[in-house]
Order: sequence, then structure tokens, then C-alpha cells
Amino acid sequence: MTCLSSSTSCKLLILSSQYTLSLMRFLSLNLEIYTFISTIHGFNTRNKLQLHKPSTTRAIYQKGTYYNSMKIINVLPRCIAEFVLRKNVLYQI
Repeated sequence: MTCLSSSTSCKLLILSSQYTLSLMRFLSLNLEIYTFISTIHGFNTRNKLQLHKPSTTRAIYQKGTYYNSMKIINVLPRCIAEFVLRKNVLYQI
């Protein structure tokens, strides 16, 4: 389709992966607007790196970038979440 040889690999992401990547990039660039669970209470728990999701029933808020990026980062494995939460990680992508 692009006149490349068959041994050339293409780095194409499916649509859901592109959306997840863009959410993680948004989160990485705007980390100061998020609240971590560790700032809500002073206990040192295993969930201290998770983001605090405000409770809301508004569907338009729950479908937004801010809320969805929190949902995705909170279900990622800890090592990947730490990688994303470090500033300047996703700038090169």
C-alpha cells in the first residue's frame, strides 16, 4: 500500500491505542491539575500513586479527557503508571 518492502515494519496503532496514548500524553503534560490519593490522606498505602477521581454523575464530565485519563492510569500496572507519571516522558512520542 505504501510501496515499502515486506520486511519493513510499520508502527501503526489501532484507534483505541492511539486514544490511550493521547490520554497519557495529556496527563503527563498537565500533571499539576490532578490530585493524588496520597494528598487526600496522609496514609502510606499501595494506592498512593493513583489519582483521586471526584465523584460525579454528569455523563459529559465522565466522558471527558480529564476523567478518562484518571480512569486509565488507575488501572495500569504500577511500573507503567510510574513511567507515565514522570514528567517529560511522553514528549518524545
